[in-house]
Amino acid sequence: MFYLEYFFIGLVLNLIIFKLLSPFLKSYFLINPIKISSHKKPTPSGAGLCFVISTTILTVYSGLSNGFSFVENFILLSTILTLVGILDDYFSLSRIFRFIVQLLVVSLIIAISPFSGINIILLFPICFFGVSIINLINFTDGIDGLLAGSILVSLIGANLYLSISPLILTLSAGLLIFLFLNWHPSKFFMGDAGSLFLGAVYFGIILNSNNIEDMIRIFLLATPLFADTTFCILRRFACNENIFKGHNKHLFQRLVRGGMSHAKVSIIYIGTSFLLALVNYFFSLDILIIFSILVISFGFYIDRFAVNFSSGK
Repeated sequence: MFYLEYFFIGLVLNLIIFKLLSPFLKSYFLINPIKISSHKKPTPSGAGLCFVISTTILTVYSGLSNGFSFVENFILLSTILTLVGILDDYFSLSRIFRFIVQLLVVSLIIAISPFSGINIILLFPICFFGVSIINLINFTDGIDGLLAGSILVSLIGANLYLSISPLILTLSAGLLIFLFLNWHPSKFFMGDAGSLFLGAVYFGIILNSNNIEDMIRIFLLATPLFADTTFCILRRFACNENIFKGHNKHLFQRLVRGGMSHAKVSIIYIGTSFLLALVNYFFSLDILIIFSILVISFGFYIDRFAVNFSSGK
């Protein structure tokens, strides 16, 4: 199968799977808005299942045809978190159970990665890094189009730079279809089934990098997502808030509450992700770091258009 065929087959598969799944999602995964929500009407969640299933199908095909490499294996391991996400969306699993499963998946990905023989002392910070990546990405699924659009750009940028696998194109095709469904006003939400999967896949891509420099580059591609969540957690911690409790204090949430539309805020995040992808492809790591700092600085600048951090829940 040629490289681009994975993308076009991914498009077709996602359309078929969505057509089959949408009645089920509308019946059993309808989410009613809550006080801290950025949405005003009941919306079906769990649509991330579509791009997970299509990517998994092509991953199994690729593995059976060409052998199961690290990429095929970490994608398949990431589907464990999809199952947890489905159960959590429906039953609200305990925080401890979710953390244990995330830690297990991260450990398994490390065990089959080039870092499998790493010193046990270094294993703990890498596990912490992996679980952090999963949750930092999961936490940014809060307004229409933001996570799907931003991570789509970061995945394409990573794949163009490292030529990781045509399977990333399959996932990108699924995210593109979902983005149309999730653009404001959103018809479907991704749900934890999709966002946890994306976090684990992104962690696998970072570990698949050729060297430390490439790992840093891939990490920095998602600076808009990672920086927002990281600074939000630090500010909540400094305010003696329970950082594990649901809230609406991410910059993107406060910008929407301050009057910006979902679309405008998402375009800001997608646009800065696109800028970093271009810089990464054409310039050195030093330049990418400078632009990442500029993106973070821009975030502090647009904070003036958001509601005050101390307001809200």
